[in-house]
Formats: sequence, C-alpha cells, structure tokens
Amino acid sequence: MELFTDQLTVLPNKDQAFTKRPVRITQDPKTVVNAIGMRYDKKNGVMKLLEKVRVHYEKPIKKTNLNAQPIIQNKNPKK
Repeated sequence: MELFTDQLTVLPNKDQAFTKRPVRITQDPKTVVNAIGMRYDKKNGVMKLLEKVRVHYEKPIKKTNLNAQPIIQNKNPKK
C-alpha cells in the first residue's frame, strides 16, 4: 500500500499522522482510494478518511501453481 499527499503531520511520540489535504492510497493490482483528510493511529491500526471518500477496488488475482500436474484416476481399468 502507498499513500500520497502534499502535506502530512507526523506525531512519532503518539504513533499518529494526519492531514487535511487530499490523499490518494494505492494498492496493487489497481485499487485506488481518494479522500480529503486522513487520520492514522498506528497503535490501534486505524486509518480514518475524513471527507469525499471514493474507492475503486479490484480483487487481486489468485496465484496458481503452474507446475501442478492434474491427477487422473481411472476408476474402471480395462482388463
């Protein structure tokens, strides 16, 4: 996850960060969150987006094991 903003106040002793400015959060593959204002509380793992929140979410593609071989069982073998 990446967060972009043009101004961010960080309070390291309180494990908090905040801004009143526009925020853009991106996460692969193509999830994008836009908002005005954000508060982050690291201790509690909570991020609050304050206004005009818009989200575009795309579910991540499941990784498959391309080396897997199909299992074929012949239940009625010919004699």
